[in-house]
Amino acid sequence: MKKIYSVMIMCVAVLTSMLFVSCDRDIVPTETVLSVIDEEVTPSYTSCKVTCSFYTDATIEYASVQYSTTEDFARYNVTKMTKNTDDGSYSVELTKLQVNTTYYFRYEVNACVFTSSTADIVSEFQTLTSSVPVVVTTSATDVSTTSATVGGILYDAGFEITECGIVCAASQNPTTANAKFKSNSWDNAGLFTCKLTGLSAGNTYYARAYVISEKGTAYGKDIKFIPGMQNDHIYVDLGLSVKWATCNVGANKPEGYGDYFSWGETQPKDCSEGNYKWYNRTWDANHAVHYTLTKYCTSSSYGTVDNKTQLDLSDDAARTYWGGSWRMPTEAEFTELREQCTWTWTTQNGVTGYEVTSMKSGYTNQSIFLPAAGYRYGSSIFAKGFDGYYWSSSLSAVASSDACRLKFESDGVYSSGDSRYMGLSVRPVCP
Repeated sequence: MKKIYSVMIMCVAVLTSMLFVSCDRDIVPTETVLSVIDEEVTPSYTSCKVTCSFYTDATIEYASVQYSTTEDFARYNVTKMTKNTDDGSYSVELTKLQVNTTYYFRYEVNACVFTSSTADIVSEFQTLTSSVPVVVTTSATDVSTTSATVGGILYDAGFEITECGIVCAASQNPTTANAKFKSNSWDNAGLFTCKLTGLSAGNTYYARAYVISEKGTAYGKDIKFIPGMQNDHIYVDLGLSVKWATCNVGANKPEGYGDYFSWGETQPKDCSEGNYKWYNRTWDANHAVHYTLTKYCTSSSYGTVDNKTQLDLSDDAARTYWGGSWRMPTEAEFTELREQCTWTWTTQNGVTGYEVTSMKSGYTNQSIFLPAAGYRYGSSIFAKGFDGYYWSSSLSAVASSDACRLKFESDGVYSSGDSRYMGLSVRPVCP
C-alpha cells in the first residue's frame, strides 16, 4: 500500500512537541513541512518491511519506525531505518512479530533543526495468518570443527506442536529426511536450540528449523555455515588452549610448504643478516660489519633495549596474511602442542612430516599435519623433506638475536632458539 501525507513542523524553541538537537550552524525558526511519500508496507508472518521517502527542506540525519500492538503506543519498539543510496528512500525490516496480529506504526525523523514524530498519523498492518505453525531459523553459534548450535523461534498460534528442531544437510532446503536434531523444549518466547554434531571442518552446511503439528510439517528459512572456519581459513580443535590451522601461511593444503619468513617480518624474501628488517648495520674502523637490534631487545649487548618479548600483531605474518583473529603461536602454545599430542612421522600425498594427534579426552580423533618444509637462508631452501622449522611469536630468553621456534626431524621434536633473520615456516593459531 502507498500513502502520501504531511506533517507541519514549526521549528521554534518554545514548541514543546519538538526536541531540538545540536548542530554546527545557528538555528533559525522556520516553518517546515515533512511529507511521507511512496510508502510501501509488506507484512509476512513474523516480519514486515516498511519503505518510504521523506520530503522536507531540512537535512535528515536519521529516521526510525515506532511500532506497537496498541493504538495508544503505551508500549512500543523503535527500529532505525536505512537510507537507500539509489533513490534516497528509507526502509526497515521489523522482525520477531507475532503471527496474525495487528501492529500500529508511526515515523520519527531527526534533522539538524528538529526531531519530529508523526504522532498524529498512525498507520497499521496485520501480519499474515498461517494454516500451519510458523518457525524462524536463528543464526549458527558456537561453531567448532565438528559441531554447531542452531536454534529456532516458534510461533504456534494455538496449534498442537508434536515436535520441533533443526534439520541439516550439505545442500539447500534440508528436510526431516536429512540429518534431524530434535529439541526437547522451547521457552515462553518460543525459542529453542539444538546442537548439531558429526560435522566436518571446511564443509558447507545448510540448516533450518522445522516444526511438526496436526497440520503437517513447516520449515524456516535456510542458514549457511562452515564448521572450523576463521576468516576463510580452516582450523582444527585439538582440545588445547588454541585452535590450530590446517596449513601453513602461503599454502592452500596441509602438505603445502608455504612461505618462509624472518621472525617479525610479514613478507617472504631472501633471508640473511644484511637483509633483516630489525637490524641496524654499521662498520668499524677495520671495516668489520656489526649488527644491532632496533626492536625486540632485552639486552644492550644486542641493541636498543625495549624489553618487548612478544611480536606485535603488526609484525605477525599470520595476522598480516590471514587477518581475523589468526596469529603466530607462542612458545608456550608450541610446548602444549608438543606435550599434549602424539607425533607420528609419516607421508601425506608424497610429502614427509608429522601427523600431530590430540591426546585430550574427546579430541583423540583430531589431528593436523606439519610438513617438513626445511628453512630458507638467502634465496635457497635447505633440509626440505627432512626437517621442519616453525616460528613462535616469542623472543628467546637466552639471546635477543634469537627467537623461539619448533624444530623436528624423523627421530624427534624440539623447542629451541634460532637466528631471527632465518626464513622459517609459520603455522597460525586462533582462539
